[in-house]
Amino acid sequence: MTPNPLLTALRQYRHNHGEGFVFGYDKEETDRIVAKLVEALEEMIDVAQRVDGWESFPNDPIERAEEALALYRKQGGDL
Repeated sequence: MTPNPLLTALRQYRHNHGEGFVFGYDKEETDRIVAKLVEALEEMIDVAQRVDGWESFPNDPIERAEEALALYRKQGGDL
């Protein structure tokens, strides 16, 4: 199983009333991780599109990856 890249962004905080803890993700670290993953995905798309016959890949993962990137950007993802 691949380790979760977001683990480095995970933070633990004590409740304001002093009992128990809550967990959250550091926004800057999460943004950095997502940007690296998006960059890797863009590189994969670029390389895959240079492969002869990429249009016939099963379930067209290139199209799905491009749609995922477009959705990420539409939701305000800044790269």
